[in-house]
Amino acid sequence: MPTFGKLTDGASSSTNTGDQIHVSKFTLGEAGNVTKLTVRCWVPTNARNAKGIIYDDDGAAGDPGTFKAVTSEVAVSNTTEAEVDFTFASPVSLAAGDWWLGIFFDAAASPNDFAISRDNTASQRKGKQAL
Repeated sequence: MPTFGKLTDGASSSTNTGDQIHVSKFTLGEAGNVTKLTVRCWVPTNARNAKGIIYDDDGAAGDPGTFKAVTSEVAVSNTTEAEVDFTFASPVSLAAGDWWLGIFFDAAASPNDFAISRDNTASQRKGKQAL
């Protein structure tokens, strides 16, 4: 099955609070259908609910733009780094080009509630965004 995005472990990680999106920009070389996103993530203690997300690259100033799709919710409970699959209810059709792929963790009460594996690149964004 063809894939796109980062296929290796990130050079670093970040620990974050919930109720935020964390996305990275990737280029899709040809049109295709996305059935799932796989994210290397973990939670320090309690399980957290998360969703995979896709945004178009049509935002202002190089930021994510139009919301494209969200996966079903997954309870992330692993306390060490692991690949977690986020599956779409039906395949998401994407045209060739740049897309922002990422994850959204639910609003959690305390800081540092989840962690993601990532690289330190300019093509990453995080922040509050309604789904």
